Parts: sequence; C-alpha cells; structure tokens
Amino acid sequence: MSEADDALAELLVALGARLARLEANVLGSLHVALTYSQYRILGRVSEGHHAPQVLASFASLTMPTVSEQLSGLVRRGLLTRSESPTDRRAMLVHITPEGRRAFQAGREALRAAAFQTLVDIEDDSARALLYEQLLDIHDRAEAFFPPPLKGVRRGPRSARPMKGVAQ
Repeated sequence: MSEADDALAELLVALGARLARLEANVLGSLHVALTYSQYRILGRVSEGHHAPQVLASFASLTMPTVSEQLSGLVRRGLLTRSESPTDRRAMLVHITPEGRRAFQAGREALRAAAFQTLVDIEDDSARALLYEQLLDIHDRAEAFFPPPLKGVRRGPRSARPMKGVAQ
C-alpha cells in the first residue's frame, strides 16, 4: 500500500468515528434522547419488523444485547411487547405513538445534520458521484458482518439510484 492508500484508510476510519459521535450528539440531544441502536430499532419496528431475532439480524447483534435494548425501549414507553399469535413462546414488539414521534424526531435531526455537513457540495454530478462511492463503501463494509437471517435485507445496495438527481 502507498502512503496515499494509508492516508485514505486512516481518513475512512476517522470519518466513521466522527460520524458516530455526530449521531450520538444529535440523538442524545433530542427531547426523547436515543442512542443510535435505539433509533435503528425504532426504525426497523416502524417498518414492520416485530421479531427480536430479525432485529438482532439487521444489526448484527446478539439476542441478549437486543433484548436489553428492547427492554429499555419498553420501559420508556417507546415500544410494547405482545405474545406472538402463532407461537405463544415468542414475543413481538410494536412501536407506540411516542416511539414513532421519537424516531421521526431522530430522523429529522440526523437529516438536518447530514444536509449541513454536505451543504458545500452544490454540484449535482459531484453529489451523485459521492453517493455512488459511499454506497460502494457501504456495500464493501457489509462483507465484514455475518449474513442476516434469510429474507432480511440490511441496508443500501449499489443499484439504488440517487433520488432527485438525473442519472
């Protein structure tokens, strides 16, 4: 590897850490403070994913970790638990109206921070190129995680076009 490759690798790692801190600051400052994991769980449940095993697979987390996160969200009134109608031994989680509001507030705050970060990239072609490159990096990073449960799709795919920019 060249010095330029080393510098790029270091920048990528530093950028990931910086963005994680940004997410933590933004979500932690909300009226209903959330961690990034809590925010993602609320988002997945609002999309219709109710089984803890599926939520764990999405995030590449262990069941004890997800169970702890779910318990905290239930205690705070952001999720409810119910027995599965098809398997009495299984529990399902559902988002509450307060949980939906907390997720939406988090989404809006993170988008505002992202837009503020990208404000100086005004050229549509530069934005489209950045979008494609970030999708490629995302997809390559996905290879470092165990495969999700069958039928679970975790994140963006490179084939997804950027909305609002002519291709």
